[in-house]
Amino acid sequence: MPNLETGEVKRIGAIIKDIGKLRIDNDMCKKQLNEEKQKNTILSAKKDFENDLAASNKNLSKKVEELEKIILTLRKNNSVGVAQEENSFPKLAMKEQYKEKVVAFKAAPFVLQTDSIIYNSINGKKIDEWKKGTSFTSNQKSENWIKITGYFVDRKWKNSKTEMWVKILQVSKK
Repeated sequence: MPNLETGEVKRIGAIIKDIGKLRIDNDMCKKQLNEEKQKNTILSAKKDFENDLAASNKNLSKKVEELEKIILTLRKNNSVGVAQEENSFPKLAMKEQYKEKVVAFKAAPFVLQTDSIIYNSINGKKIDEWKKGTSFTSNQKSENWIKITGYFVDRKWKNSKTEMWVKILQVSKK
């Protein structure tokens, strides 16, 4: 009898082992099922969003077409009998008394005494920044500014292609 009991114990042990594996497999299947459900929910929401977006796009296209028709009719009406109004606020120019007078002089070399900002005109926009010690030439200046007419690259003089100005306080004659 002892042999019979040992065989039964081994068989029961194997069954318990199989049940444990089945439980693990069952848990993994449940986890995968939940992940698939989440993916389906996301895809469904994405599809609904795309449908709503397409409907909104269609409505906006119709409105754009309507507005274009209105613009065309307004343009036709305006060009037929109504003259364009003259601008009641003409372009304003700076008074001469506030403009800096630019004076021409014999071209000469100059050097920057500090790191300096280069502008596209007097009181204009910043276009570049040059380091202290940079050499350049000029033949025009105002009270506060000096125009850069050429500059040196690898000890070779190069003509300035664009208009460049620097504040005269940052410059000394070479």
